[in-house]
Parts: sequence; structure tokens; C-alpha cells
Amino acid sequence: MSEIARVKPDSRSGQVGQTWGNLLLPEGRLSVHDRFLFEGEESAPFEVKRVLSWPLDPKLHLVYYESTKRHG
Repeated sequence: MSEIARVKPDSRSGQVGQTWGNLLLPEGRLSVHDRFLFEGEESAPFEVKRVLSWPLDPKLHLVYYESTKRHG
């Protein structure tokens, strides 16, 4: 696993919760199992669980994430 990445909060897409959500990011920006933090926010790191193609723009991917503290 690589070092913890930083992601801009405005990358959030669609529904999000306190411990999970979706990001819309350029292809290759994050991969499954990568960890990241939102720039300017204090929280536990989040971990990427799924990366899906974005049908409206092939250069973007929908990234589903969960907090690393979600399951205890």
C-alpha cells in the first residue's frame, strides 16, 4: 500500500455519508486499497473499495470509499 494521498473535497460525487462516499476522479488517480484524506479536513483516512468507469467521460472514474474506522 502506498502513502496516504490527498484529495480535494469538491471531488465528492452523488450521495455521501460521514464514513463512506463517492469521488469523481481522473483515470488512475486512485486504485482499490489506496488510502486518502480530504485536503483541509481532519478525519481518519478513507480506503478505496471500488473503482468504476464513468460512462459520461472515459477519462474519469467513479471511486467508492469507506472510512478505515467504519468497522470498528
